[in-house]
Amino acid sequence: MLPPEFRVAGAVLCGGASRRMGTDKALLEIDGRALARRVHDALVAAGCAPVRAVGGDSAALRALGLDVIDDQFPGEGPLGALITALAATRDDADIVVALGCDLPDADPRAIAALCAPFGSAGGDELDVVVPRSEDRHHMHHAAWHVRTLPVLQAAFAAGERAPRRVLAQLRVYPLAVAPLLDPRWLADLDEPGDVASRRNRR
Repeated sequence: MLPPEFRVAGAVLCGGASRRMGTDKALLEIDGRALARRVHDALVAAGCAPVRAVGGDSAALRALGLDVIDDQFPGEGPLGALITALAATRDDADIVVALGCDLPDADPRAIAALCAPFGSAGGDELDVVVPRSEDRHHMHHAAWHVRTLPVLQAAFAAGERAPRRVLAQLRVYPLAVAPLLDPRWLADLDEPGDVASRRNRR
């Protein structure tokens, strides 16, 4: 369940080049549904509204039934896409859950866990919640308060393109993957072998 005191929106980040995959990851089908649609549906099931896709092949994504906004900074990496999502949603929501389009097992329970710290004591002092396992932040699966937008915009203007390198300027809640989250919920698909493994999983 999402924190009732916050308006939570969702963003499916679809603008990556998919170089290692060799084809548009957002449109790859797993179990009969395109990856971007799977992520979108998980956000909707969690209660996020509105849910929008950012960047990518807008015509193809709209054909999947997604609401699409054009990336303000096409080809400039995930920070630009995140800024686009926050800027488009700041009047509709307090928090934006931004997920990569290549998460075949995105799960409403993981999305709820991401948002829960904002609703806890001291949550009004948080800027971003990011899953963390060992020494890695899972930046493709994070919840951002819209107040982070000016900080992200300033970093982008200064030449930064990676959200993880902006974390030092923000109040971050590192959500421990274990025992709260199933690691499969955070697993992304980067190359054809990953797709084959996921399709063969029972």
